Amino acid sequence: SSFSQQLLGVHSSVKDLTGGFNRLKMAIGGMLAGGAGFGIVKVMADVAKHGGTVNHQLALMDQAGMGVTDVNRSMSAAMSVTSSNMTTTLSENLRHLRELRYAFGDTAKAVEHLNEVSKANTILNAIKGGGVDQVWEITKALEEKGITQNSKEFSSYLNTIVKVVQATGGKVTPADFFSAFKYGRTATFGWDE
Repeated sequence: SSFSQQLLGVHSSVKDLTGGFNRLKMAIGGMLAGGAGFGIVKVMADVAKHGGTVNHQLALMDQAGMGVTDVNRSMSAAMSVTSSNMTTTLSENLRHLRELRYAFGDTAKAVEHLNEVSKANTILNAIKGGGVDQVWEITKALEEKGITQNSKEFSSYLNTIVKVVQATGGKVTPADFFSAFKYGRTATFGWDE
């Protein structure tokens, strides 16, 4: 197409592109080509931007000391969750894995909990209007309480916290749980679910 030729740096004169069209057809054709061209450029820019965020997460994983095996396992898990939870992105899931690995101290445990953490974040975003990752605060709250050492207990607490946020319409937030657990100090360990 003429637009792809322009993208490749091949410049053609308007006369060569429009041939035998009259002035009206040229104007309409130009507007349509411009609109389509803008759409294609926007899509390409979005893809490049997302690729940059994915590369950023991979670089952060490398800086965190994750080896090739852990990064490959993380990439595979993140892609799987991205395809099953269409409201998430690959870079978002890579970030969750990196953060979960920090909280759990283990990539395998992080991978184990990625899907449920991703779903929890989707629910929380639906309640609060989207755009904010609230899972980190839940994870840190549960780490404060010592829950990250028990996978089954972590899942149960995560589910309960999400239900509380849902039931209150977002008036009680993951940050509230994090604050309560943080300022509860050692008493937090005695609190049951």
